[in-house]
Amino acid sequence: MTAAARARHGAGCVLGAGDGLVEVLTDRGRLSATLGGAALARLAADPASAPQPGDWVDLCWWPDGPVTVDRVRRRETPRLARVLPLRRA
Repeated sequence: MTAAARARHGAGCVLGAGDGLVEVLTDRGRLSATLGGAALARLAADPASAPQPGDWVDLCWWPDGPVTVDRVRRRETPRLARVLPLRRA
């Protein structure tokens, strides 16, 4: 069995990104992830595909510890509003 076959997958909402790290809110809590190979290849071809706050991302938890962003999904406002409800001042 390869490491890829043993990796666990999930999703989360981007809280912030910069300096090679992406802060993501998942059902497991807040975490930092790096861009995986597929996400880096898309970013090289289209710089506008970089993760932005509010985007949803597909994540991969590797057996040796790191978490990587496999795919960036564009903002999905209705879904985001259900996860992070707005608070009135």
